[in-house]
Amino acid sequence: MYSAIESAKKGHQIFCPTEWPTILRGARRKRPYALVELQHGDFFDLKDLKEKTIIGRMSKDAEGEPLSWMKIKRLKFEKNADHIKVKESYAQPTYRILPIVEPSTRRSKQVLVGHTNLRGSTAAASLSVRTKRTIC
Repeated sequence: MYSAIESAKKGHQIFCPTEWPTILRGARRKRPYALVELQHGDFFDLKDLKEKTIIGRMSKDAEGEPLSWMKIKRLKFEKNADHIKVKESYAQPTYRILPIVEPSTRRSKQVLVGHTNLRGSTAAASLSVRTKRTIC
């Protein structure tokens, strides 16, 4: 794969990233590579996730038992869930449940965060790109 891309690139000068899909598609003639171009909305904003939740500071599970993040062996995320399932050993029969909560302030209580807040919609909105100046 990599050698086919390198040989397809040979003889071409690439000046901007938008030229790469053409090179990648033409790297193999008989069975062209399937190429999926990603946009900003396709990525998760992990910084936003960290700010809205206290995943890094969760030290107790839903039952109040202490939890050590260094001992975690398995994490299980379920679609449309407001919790993370955790195992500290592979032999453990059931998962422990960690609720995903917003950081509490002095005046507010902890509120559960739904899965829609985890999507990186703020990343694309906060990104500003000049439209007048185009190189490619």
